[in-house]
Amino acid sequence: MDYGVFQMDELKEQIHALLGGIQEKQRTVIERYLFELSAVYQLAREISTCADLDNCLKIVAERIAQLFSVETVSIVLKEEHSDILKIRCARGLSEEIVENTIIEEEDPPKTIIHWVIKTGKPLLVEDLVRDGRFPIRRGRYYNNSLLSVPLKEKEKVIGVININNKTSREVFNLNDLSLLTKIGELLSVYLESITEHRKKTIPNVKEEIVSHLSHEFKVPVTVIDEVLEMLVEELNPTLNDRQKRLFALARQSTQRLKRFVEDWLTYAKNGGNKKVAIEGKFFDLVSTVKHVIYSLDILAVNKGVVIKGLFPHSAELKIWANEDEITQVLVNLIHNAVKYNKENGTVEVSFEVSENKDLVKIYVSDTGIGISPENREKIFQRYNSAAGFNGDNVDSHGLGLYISREIIRRHGGEINVVSEVGKGSTFIVSLPQKKQIEG
Repeated sequence: MDYGVFQMDELKEQIHALLGGIQEKQRTVIERYLFELSAVYQLAREISTCADLDNCLKIVAERIAQLFSVETVSIVLKEEHSDILKIRCARGLSEEIVENTIIEEEDPPKTIIHWVIKTGKPLLVEDLVRDGRFPIRRGRYYNNSLLSVPLKEKEKVIGVININNKTSREVFNLNDLSLLTKIGELLSVYLESITEHRKKTIPNVKEEIVSHLSHEFKVPVTVIDEVLEMLVEELNPTLNDRQKRLFALARQSTQRLKRFVEDWLTYAKNGGNKKVAIEGKFFDLVSTVKHVIYSLDILAVNKGVVIKGLFPHSAELKIWANEDEITQVLVNLIHNAVKYNKENGTVEVSFEVSENKDLVKIYVSDTGIGISPENREKIFQRYNSAAGFNGDNVDSHGLGLYISREIIRRHGGEINVVSEVGKGSTFIVSLPQKKQIEG
């Protein structure tokens, strides 16, 4: 069910292509939502497989430093069975400060950390001097602006994330506060999972994190969809054909992502004990492939790549499957074929039906970088990618092919690849043509 990873990538690319033609204020709102969704989702994937708490906190601190371009990050946690707080992880602070800083609760709260713990609310201070509520800090600071957000376990504050010293010398703003709050909520889920379910396996912890994320993403994804709908209505008389097409593609991707979120919420509601039912139906595979080619053609044109579809003579080629999931596999394979292709290269999509018509094969061929024999199976493993094995400077999370194979196998099929380094690759998807999948 984790195919939302490359749904997010697809949606981002389509919306960025669209944003060039709309008003700056509207564009800024959508871009901000996309940035937060992508940043938090990426962090969730990184920590969801992390069994060691200290290593997890280090990952979070490093990611925060990158996202906010700050020099100082500290994560303060309560000691077990105590109200004493210590700096559990820090970036930009000396070891002496980290080891010797002990914070005890005060009432009334006098410091920023105590205020956040007491109120349970995030705090943005643009200027500590003008604010006047808290003592001035000692040390080297570019300005007196800072952010602090709570970490909670069942509504009880168990820690605080603090950041300051933007390398740009700018003060923090409400967008910064919004993103750090979401990161704090994500880390809180992880901490609660570690505390209450120490004997759980890592996949169980991951399910809780992704379920929480799905709930948090429901609102912003819905807002993006509604904003796109309103923009279409407002701008429709002035839109050219290309802009109308981009709006339609962006909305389709957003709606698929919404369905993914709803699936995970259903999974969470069932306590993670039941597999989400696969909703299969008969649909025309040729029509679906044509739609995917159409949706990715703009990205291909921008790279100078041509996508060709070689379709069967019959008007339709129906299979029983989950159309959303099969669409995601096709998007991933064709998108990869474009992404890893050479300039002025080609991507070719073709079909083959077995003699007894019980199996259909989809071939996605490219003229790209290719894959060496020893790595052809490895690219289907989690967190591996063709870019990593071939030294290609292409951003890739190494999850798309792993997830694609899982989806196809759940449908009773298989994905394989034939390739030659420097001459391209052909991915072959084999699917039962008339098999009703079980939920």
